[in-house]
Amino acid sequence: MDIDQFFKKWADRPRLVDTTKILLASLGISLCLVHLSMIWRVGALSFFGLSVVFWSAIAALIWDKRETLQLKSGIFSSCFAIALLIPLLIKSVFLITQSSSSLYLFPLIAFFSLTLLASGFQGLGQYKREFLILFILCAVTPLTSLLGNLDPSPLTAKLAGYLLWYSGFETIREGVNLYFAGSSNGVEVYPGCSGLASIIDLLSLTLLFFLMFPSNWKTKFILPIAAILIGFVLNGIRVALLAVIVIYHNRVGFEYWHSGEGSLLFSMLSMSLLCAVIYGLIQSPSPLVPEQEETE
Repeated sequence: MDIDQFFKKWADRPRLVDTTKILLASLGISLCLVHLSMIWRVGALSFFGLSVVFWSAIAALIWDKRETLQLKSGIFSSCFAIALLIPLLIKSVFLITQSSSSLYLFPLIAFFSLTLLASGFQGLGQYKREFLILFILCAVTPLTSLLGNLDPSPLTAKLAGYLLWYSGFETIREGVNLYFAGSSNGVEVYPGCSGLASIIDLLSLTLLFFLMFPSNWKTKFILPIAAILIGFVLNGIRVALLAVIVIYHNRVGFEYWHSGEGSLLFSMLSMSLLCAVIYGLIQSPSPLVPEQEETE
């Protein structure tokens, strides 16, 4: 075998992996990690857990149709994608606050750029469901701010007061303020602690589930109600816990459960309970997913 035949045989060898797919997957993973690091850096812990779930859903959808994706981009679409990515990545380095819009728009812009590099403008239709999922993720925080006037703080304070009373603590409620009998210490339930953000997070998860799996009418009715109840009740428990911590003047514990990793634990618990409800519906005699008609 001469040298020309050797190189020809090497070039025609069966390839176990596609280099283009590996590069695109590596870029996608990198963009996802950049976004998660941005969220962690600014301390938006509840949004961190939600983003992990949504990015995982995107990865699962892409993996399922990896063999059928049309990966054919052009020079213009690739240059346009790079022009979007470079300022986006530069801005991510200097992000320092939770209120920055780039923190919440990053997933949609990053994924749009990635799909342009992969399939060009003509191939964007392959990712309709993924774009809709990321749009929901990007809309969670603005929607929470928009619905800020719907303040359920009085209801949250009332629930926390009941929980404390039945736990043996003598409490007095005045509007959104909770006081303990014989003590000047108390807590005020601000709109940010009303549980609205947690409820919207859980409702976004129900939308994610409906987008990924076909569901019957029973599921579409039960899951949103379950999401609202889980978010509201767990937040009431968290407020009651914070009130007890205030009694003992535990400032470190208060910060941990109010805005630290303890608040993330409650977010993860609420998501786990919602998943348990979904699992219960799956195991119920009435199936979660509607049966498909058999075709002869």
